[in-house]
Amino acid sequence: MLTVREVRATDILEEAQPLMREHWEEVAKATGAPEPRIDPIQLAILEDAGETVTLGVFDEAGKLVGYSLNLIGPPIDFANMLVMQNEGIFIRKKYRGQVADQLRLESERIAKQRGATRALWHTYLDSRADAWFSRMPEYRVYDRPYSKEL
Repeated sequence: MLTVREVRATDILEEAQPLMREHWEEVAKATGAPEPRIDPIQLAILEDAGETVTLGVFDEAGKLVGYSLNLIGPPIDFANMLVMQNEGIFIRKKYRGQVADQLRLESERIAKQRGATRALWHTYLDSRADAWFSRMPEYRVYDRPYSKEL
């Protein structure tokens, strides 16, 4: 049985690093995106300010097997609203299909409790997550970011 619960990302950061790498290798590496690296000091500042919602997915032994990392704040161009912006959602392949909806909905529930009025989920084009969100009519494509190395 898998358990989804809110955590401080700084508390699970070391355990999350291999998952972040798996996520990057699966969907981001081919796009030319750099390998992820989280600044623990900046993360702690955001957490202490109440500007994050992080959930962990834990297996029966208490081992981290997935996560949803989200920031909450006003976008620069819509200062009158708070949005939850997903920075990453990932579940190890072995556990997919078991808690993805719970992870998504719990992230949104907590964000709404903290004042967010919109959820923005980042997916890579043609990824499993992109297909997953496209099947849910309550979600719409908001924009499509393009990237290049400078």
